[in-house]
Amino acid sequence: MKNYQLYIFDWQDTLLDCNGSGLFPKVIELIDYLHSAGIKVGLATNLGRGSLNDILELIGIGEKFDYIKTISECRGKPNPDMINSISLESGIDKANIVMIGDAPTDIEMARLAGVDGIGIANEDFNLRMLQLQKPLNIFASISELYDAIVNG
Repeated sequence: MKNYQLYIFDWQDTLLDCNGSGLFPKVIELIDYLHSAGIKVGLATNLGRGSLNDILELIGIGEKFDYIKTISECRGKPNPDMINSISLESGIDKANIVMIGDAPTDIEMARLAGVDGIGIANEDFNLRMLQLQKPLNIFASISELYDAIVNG
């Protein structure tokens, strides 16, 4: 897997299991591993800033993200504003940025912004829809992505 300088994640159903069980397995480990390797971590979501801040505070992981963009600051997905804004703010070239998400709009946003996109297919429906967007890769879960990054 390519060495990126910035990983931007979608929030709902990519890192957070919206069925009520909290974060998906290996989310914290993945973010901590990326930081230990000197890699920046961003969050791009169609949630509003207030709602997201409440959730991040409740879970206690808001400080783990170097960059956060929401629909409150940028146009919503698939518009590339969130990625463009994070790229500009971070100073990291788009060739070194990857967007990870579970929805076709996440991968479309990556394509429109000119960055690589990786899909997380938490369900069979997501797999078929993600395949249509032709991401760089599709993983079945954040745990699988973690294993690919850590173990090469």
